[in-house]
Amino acid sequence: GFMKKRGGPLKRWKTRFFRLTTVSLSYRAEVSKPAIGTIAVADMLDVVKAKTGPVITLVTNKKSYPLKANNMGECETWLLAFRSVIQPRSDAAAAAAPASAPGPDAPK
Repeated sequence: GFMKKRGGPLKRWKTRFFRLTTVSLSYRAEVSKPAIGTIAVADMLDVVKAKTGPVITLVTNKKSYPLKANNMGECETWLLAFRSVIQPRSDAAAAAAPASAPGPDAPK
């Protein structure tokens, strides 16, 4: 769907069409145009909602992307969508992490 992305040398808000999959987020100037950029889900660390307005920040291991939805309802929809692709990956990483050794007070 459409959101605004802040970027470029002048840090202006530009309307872009975004498509989120389980693999990546791509964005383009118009639905029928080629992608301007792609962000891999593997690089996504978090998504944070601003305190005011329909703005979220997508945090990656390389940079942060401020994004503005058209309204609060769309903002919540995007927030849930991002969390649905970021959360399962972080859950899988936590499950794959080795268990810590028992402390000195652990029963033997």
